[in-house]
Amino acid sequence: FQAQDAIRDLDSSLVGSEMCIRDRFQPARVVVRKGGTVTWNQADAMPHTVTARDGSFASQQLGANQSFSQVFDKPGTYSYYCSLHPSMQAVVEVVE
Repeated sequence: FQAQDAIRDLDSSLVGSEMCIRDRFQPARVVVRKGGTVTWNQADAMPHTVTARDGSFASQQLGANQSFSQVFDKPGTYSYYCSLHPSMQAVVEVVE
């Protein structure tokens, strides 16, 4: 019940969220509803990727001012990292 209340309290941006890449993924955890889109905006001078640990999605190498979007159709937790800088890690949580 409390989890449902927390989800209800999240704003309508749950349908889609924007992430920033600048030395790390910001924020490190984002929650979206099933069917939502997450867009990563690359704001760093160094190139980065957005690569799912389970292989379900991967961006090409992103240079400064490039972006990558992914639609999430299945609920679950998706861990991802930068294949060029593996210590850069974050999570997308998809809820009903």
